[in-house]
Amino acid sequence: MRIEPINVEAFTVHDAHAVDPVTVILRDHGGGVGRLIIECYCESWAGYWGAMGDRSLIKFLIDCDADYIANRIYPGGLSRGTRRYEYLLRIVRAMQDALKLRAAQETSAECLECGSNDPKHPTPCSVGPDRRPTQ
Repeated sequence: MRIEPINVEAFTVHDAHAVDPVTVILRDHGGGVGRLIIECYCESWAGYWGAMGDRSLIKFLIDCDADYIANRIYPGGLSRGTRRYEYLLRIVRAMQDALKLRAAQETSAECLECGSNDPKHPTPCSVGPDRRPTQ
């Protein structure tokens, strides 16, 4: 038996519209190959993509339609219009929104939470929007 560590990126999305907290685990293998695991309220879904072109897993997931991702990660597919399908679709959209927000934060010099331009500003923000510096 051989055990080897793997590098993953993981985060939890809180306070998304009409969903419980969502845990997202991303494993970008490089070369257009990646895995996604989503867990929400003791249910989980996983997907593998082996041909994403030259995009990273994050870029691929941002660019894809939420409907496509939901159908890929649900075993056997889902019938559109069912409660379970609509819930999974909201979960996937919450994940995509979080990925978009993180991408925007990485490219922005200004913290989206408090407005700080300090390059040493902690991430996640410890100040928060309620204590935003006054101009």
